[in-house]
Amino acid sequence: MGTTINGGAGGNNWYVNWELAGPATGPGNTGNWSNGKGDKPRNNHPFAQPYNDDDIRSRNNIAITHVNKGYMSGAIWPDDAMFGSIRIEWKGNWKPWKWHNIRPSNWGNDTPIDEAYIRYADVLLMYAEALNGQNKLTQADADMTINLLRARARVWPNEVKTGVVADLVVGTQQHNKDEILSERRKELCFEGWRRNDLIRNGVYYEAINSSQTVWSNSGNPQPQYTPHEIRWPIPASELQINPELVQNEGYN
Repeated sequence: MGTTINGGAGGNNWYVNWELAGPATGPGNTGNWSNGKGDKPRNNHPFAQPYNDDDIRSRNNIAITHVNKGYMSGAIWPDDAMFGSIRIEWKGNWKPWKWHNIRPSNWGNDTPIDEAYIRYADVLLMYAEALNGQNKLTQADADMTINLLRARARVWPNEVKTGVVADLVVGTQQHNKDEILSERRKELCFEGWRRNDLIRNGVYYEAINSSQTVWSNSGNPQPQYTPHEIRWPIPASELQINPELVQNEGYN
């Protein structure tokens, strides 16, 4: 997220998956493949919808400028570019900017920012998911959970961006499920929930077995994945404590 001295909160080696940052085509390099990469197919799953570029969460969560160049003459700070149209960095260099501090700070390699472990938005989405899992999600429920978050996503400092994201209209159970999972991705990105969310909804393999032929700098996990890796290995210390435990398949 940039060095703490420059207003970031660590995480400097993280990258934004291109499919999250924006659609396959659009203004301001939200989807244009530069550096000679050409047009590439994107992950197009209904549960993996990208941010609209004017979604306030996109502007707050993703640094669209170089996170560590703010101290250089003529450079643009990420928070300076939050509400502008400047796209001065190739998209492969975009970084998380969700937890950012004033700049410059004197915290060195520490950070004064506490990352929320659970948020009210997470509670709302869990509630909507639980209702939908019982096929009991009503439009009133959606309005007080998912659509409450989407309404906030449209609010900019001096205006409301009405076309950013439409309210969820409750439909089939599968449609609602996809929308809730997608909303968790956009609302809770970089908070460490995505893998568990995908596994819980039965789409983990589908998500990483994407048609996206070019991934972010972190690489494409699909060729390295085998089905047993959906579970972590049980630590040897736990196996020694409880002889009734059996190691998960694939880790013996």
